[in-house]
Formats: sequence, C-alpha cells, structure tokens
Amino acid sequence: MKKKLIKFLCFLAVFSLLFAVYSHFENTVIEVTKYTVRSERLPDAFDGFKIVQVSDLHSADFGNGYSGLIKKIKACQPDIIVVTGDISATDDEKDIKSAISFINKAVKIAPIYYVTGNHEAAFGNYVSFIGSLKEQGVTILNDSAATVSIGNESIKILGVSDPNFDKASTPDTAMKTSLDILSPSGEEYTVLLSHRPEFFNMYAKYNIDLVLTGHAHGGQIRIPFIGALYAPGQGVFPKYTSGRHVSDGTTMIVSRGIGPSSFPFRINNNPELVCVTLKKP
Repeated sequence: MKKKLIKFLCFLAVFSLLFAVYSHFENTVIEVTKYTVRSERLPDAFDGFKIVQVSDLHSADFGNGYSGLIKKIKACQPDIIVVTGDISATDDEKDIKSAISFINKAVKIAPIYYVTGNHEAAFGNYVSFIGSLKEQGVTILNDSAATVSIGNESIKILGVSDPNFDKASTPDTAMKTSLDILSPSGEEYTVLLSHRPEFFNMYAKYNIDLVLTGHAHGGQIRIPFIGALYAPGQGVFPKYTSGRHVSDGTTMIVSRGIGPSSFPFRINNNPELVCVTLKKP
C-alpha cells in the first residue's frame, strides 16, 4: 500500500511540475503570427507595407521590462504599429506607468496608432491617460481617421472608440454610430482599428479593406479541433477569437492578445503579436 502511495505521489509531483512548465510557456511565451493581405486596391507604394498589431497588452511585461516584446516587434520591421485597445488592465498608477513604459519603447521603432478598448472605458483618469499617450507621439483614433502617405500615394487608418464609452446606447448602436461618423468612402485603401471582433458583419458593410481587432483573448481556453470556449461579447463557442476572416471584400484579423484576462490562465493559446504585410496580388 505504501509503495502505491509513493508511486502516486511521485506521479502527482511530476505531473504538477510538467503542468507548471506548460502553463508558464502558454502564458508568457509570445508567438508571432504573420499574415499577408493582398488587394488590387492597395497603392503601388504600399506593396510590402508592414503593420504590427499589439492588442490586449494589459500592462503585462512578464517581468522583463518589455524587452522580449520589443525585440519581437523590431524583428517584424514594421512601418507602423497599431494598438487595438486594453493596453492597461486598470488605471492603477503602477499599471499605467507600465503601459506608458511600453509605448515609450515601441514608438521609437515606428509610429503608433491607438484605439481604446473596454478597459480604457472604465478608467477614472482616462483623459490624463490619453494625454500621456499623446505626449509620447501616439496618434489617438477615437472615431477619427489618419492618412499615411508614401510619396504621392496614401491609405487611410480609421479608429473607432470602444462601445463601452457610450453608456446610453447598446454596443451595436454605439458601433454603428462610430462607423457612420467615419463614413469610409471606399475610394482609398482603408484599415480599421477596432477592439471588438464581434461586429465583423457590420464592418464588412462599410467599404473597409482590412480590420484589426482583439478583445477575445483567443477564447482563453482553446480545445483542438473545436476552438475557443468563450469570449466576451460572443459567449460560448465564439466565432471570432483569432485568425483571418473574410467577407464581401473585407478582411478581419483577430489578435489573441498578449496580456491575461480576469481568468489568469491561457490553455492552448499563447500570447500573440500580429505582423501584417500588405501586398499587391
């Protein structure tokens, strides 16, 4: 009986150790996912243009001062960096300082374009936080647009505020209002930055070429051959938690995000940095 107990305890100890190593890997090793998005509408000057997307950072530097993440961003050689919301988990002073520290390092690599997520909508010091980002040279796109030019050719970068900022409307109504304000013309190649992937069908109706989103954290727990179990705004077995989705000429890429959510463990779902290359056919 004692031998069986000892064997069981040894097995339990080995299993616990292996699970701890696996869990550490799943939650702290950032995977770089590269996409090529092709379009005849892309201006010739932007053939090969690179966009790095950082989403749902939640001030998670994994204890190395963002050095690992910054190294991976540099390796992608981006022309611009886009941040699609939830850069900080809270407006706690420590979290905010950590997020600004990341921005300070990343903006030295390439220009940064930023849209809000649901976490920013809960910040009591939101105005001060956005001011700090602007001081670092970040372009804030809250229901607004920016033009990126190479020579005499250009593309549009659009950004929508997170629906949680509109307390008087439903998320669907708030998002439609934001998109109506932007009113994409369809004349220029357009990239939309939005925190929320669940509005993909809506995005596809607005003449948008590429949408970059996050929020879903990859579903947090992913089961092989089944996919994600749950995502905010989508519920159980959500459709849009990672990868590329295409509809009516619109491509949406969903980042699994980098930082943790309120449920602190990722399973079969490494943190993700997205690198997109725009190409002519």
